[in-house]
Amino acid sequence: MNNIIITPWRQELKFLIPKNKVHNIVALLSAHLNTTALESGEVSTLYFDLPGDPCFFGKIGGDANKTKLRLRDYGNPKESWLEIKQKEDNVGRKIRFACSSNDWRESYDHLNASNYGLPAINSPWRESVFIKYHRQSWANNSIRLTLDQNFYFARNNHDYCPWWQDMAIIEIKAKDINSRAYQILNLYGYSPQAISKFAVAYSLTRGHVQSPITLGEV
Repeated sequence: MNNIIITPWRQELKFLIPKNKVHNIVALLSAHLNTTALESGEVSTLYFDLPGDPCFFGKIGGDANKTKLRLRDYGNPKESWLEIKQKEDNVGRKIRFACSSNDWRESYDHLNASNYGLPAINSPWRESVFIKYHRQSWANNSIRLTLDQNFYFARNNHDYCPWWQDMAIIEIKAKDINSRAYQILNLYGYSPQAISKFAVAYSLTRGHVQSPITLGEV
């Protein structure tokens, strides 16, 4: 079986940008940061939760320490990843393991999830919400940038509905919160926000909100 991949702890800041401003912002960031373009394509994610939806309510309740379980593919449905996403305030990391959509529970067991703050394998995890969007990525030695847009959500893995079609999310992942990318976005009037695609999609599928919302500024 493949090894577990663990990303280092790093600062993670998200910015909600009007789509008609994205081209200029990305060009500005690329010019100043000397980044290399990485993968580009559709990201598909199935988020799980437990009875009572503690992952969702922990997110919207502002819990400082949050853990999510998801099954994700990055443009190749034949190569899925079971991922544990941990976040402490604005610092996050990802633990992931390659698997298929049919054997994710076996992979969950292999991850020894109890070491990462998740319940034991016999816990009643269930499908919560499906999300799809287009992602572009750039990186250099100290920073990773992602641009997500064209968002769709569903309660099951079909009948997807669009949301935030006029907006995009730029995310900065870096060891230093005061990175050059943050300074540039702040200079042009963009502040980091507590944006959760999972929480918004969950709310929309349950009819909790009439239109997409963010969870406030960081």
